[in-house]
Amino acid sequence: MTTPTPPHDLRTHDAAGVAGTLHTPDPAAVERLRAYLAQQPPPRWREATRRQHNGSQIVANLQRSAITHADRVRLVLSDEQMT
Repeated sequence: MTTPTPPHDLRTHDAAGVAGTLHTPDPAAVERLRAYLAQQPPPRWREATRRQHNGSQIVANLQRSAITHADRVRLVLSDEQMT
């Protein structure tokens, strides 16, 4: 079995001194990114969350589940068992 290669410590391998420092992004690039993200459709999980929290749908699901459960546990006795 081989041992994995440990991650590089960028403090010692970064000759330009970029590691561990913050850099101010280009304002034009930031604006282009914001404009691009504004044009994108919302993620599908947001739509699913909105649908999931629809109150009338939740009540309908609970009623349907209760009816299904009642049908499963209902015990129907024959005439002979009733006597």
